[in-house]
Amino acid sequence: MPVENTSEDTNAGDRGSSLVQGQSSPLSSKGRGPTGIVTVVSLSMSGKDDVNKRCTSDIIDKFFSTYRELLSRCVRDFRGFIVASNQDEATVVFQQPWDALNCCLTIQTAFIASSWPDEILSLASCARVEEPRGMAGKTLVFNGPRLQIGVSRGKLESEYDFAASRTKYRGNELHVSLEISKLAKGGQILANTAAWGEVQRSQLSPCFHNDTGRHKIDKCERKQRLYEVLPSALAERSKWFGTTCSNCGDKIRPDQGYIKALGRHWHLKHFRCCHCNNPLMDSYIVKDGMPYCLDDFFTLHARTCHGCDTIITGSYIEAMSNYWHPDCFVCQKCKRAPEGSENIYELNALPFCLKCYHEVSNSVHEAHRKAQHKTRLSPVAKPVRADELKHRTVIKS
Repeated sequence: MPVENTSEDTNAGDRGSSLVQGQSSPLSSKGRGPTGIVTVVSLSMSGKDDVNKRCTSDIIDKFFSTYRELLSRCVRDFRGFIVASNQDEATVVFQQPWDALNCCLTIQTAFIASSWPDEILSLASCARVEEPRGMAGKTLVFNGPRLQIGVSRGKLESEYDFAASRTKYRGNELHVSLEISKLAKGGQILANTAAWGEVQRSQLSPCFHNDTGRHKIDKCERKQRLYEVLPSALAERSKWFGTTCSNCGDKIRPDQGYIKALGRHWHLKHFRCCHCNNPLMDSYIVKDGMPYCLDDFFTLHARTCHGCDTIITGSYIEAMSNYWHPDCFVCQKCKRAPEGSENIYELNALPFCLKCYHEVSNSVHEAHRKAQHKTRLSPVAKPVRADELKHRTVIKS
């Protein structure tokens, strides 16, 4: 089976470090391409070996001719520049991230809508898959070749080759997009934050997106958060690709339990308290976007009741520059809670009703007068109204 790769530098391992030359194939772009900060798309076909091993040469030629024609048309429609390609792989750069993502969405839609030979559809990697959809009948999920697409954004060095009449590129983003495409499943688009974060939903054709968590990318110092992006009509595909643990980045298998928390998915043993690192199997409390077990949260962050000097674990009242259990914020003499618009009076940082306030303050003055000492009472600049008290609750998840 002939391969239309005529370039020296289109091997996957070389794309990130060397100038990449295009091929004399239907997937070559001529002229000047995007420069500076660009969006890079790497794509390849899942199950290519099955096609080459199990199909006749005529079917293979027809199949890859249709394959390249669809890719070339979609890339051209969205102003993409093909950097490198071979039989089933291509690397394309776009100046704008929304053009790149719209091109990816269009490619997935075009491939599922195309007609493919029966010999191709008989392969497990290219089989037609439909799913029931209520009274509407069935939804087409897969049909034909399934492309793995990775999208990244960053700065590339570019150089115009006058002899070849085309722009050549080099830079790490070529490698990053390739590695992301390897993480994608057949029929899936994965984009990193640098690419996805630059677009507004209004700039894209109707689509479904999902945060798949952080993933280790070769030659990247930190894990990168990847977003699954699919055409809205193909959103059912997402459940075929599995769920990714936000901690380790591995897929959560159907036979494994998981926790959905903080808008992400986690292996049962990987959703942990950010302080003690113990698994959070029961209740937890979130502070500043981080999960805590109850013991650590109340030890590190919980408020103490000014009335009983114990930790507040539920509802509380904020008044007189302190925090109180609702049952503790009562008149300190008659133990009656304030009602309606009844005023609360402060004496030595403690609450009193009006009657008890006068009784206690008079007795304090009298005791000090007899002892020939002056008492210094807390100033009462303004009574605290019961309906002005700030009621709060510690939220447990």
